[in-house]
Amino acid sequence: MGSKTPHRNPVRRMGDRNVLCHDYNSCLDLAAGKKWRTFCCDYCVFQSQYYIPAPHELDIQPYLALIATVLGENRAA
Repeated sequence: MGSKTPHRNPVRRMGDRNVLCHDYNSCLDLAAGKKWRTFCCDYCVFQSQYYIPAPHELDIQPYLALIATVLGENRAA
């Protein structure tokens, strides 16, 4: 018998979410596509697994610069 590859399993109900899961964005997309108001990770095989971002992924300077640019343009208008 071959081993099955684990898959995400978001459930449509209130509960805990693992926002640091490597597959969290896919679950958000799934929930949005099905028009769920909420979902939880309580029964998912990835519930206790965490994605640790690389240091370059934590660089928020480009986002801060964008916000400053947008706010600066809005103030000038």
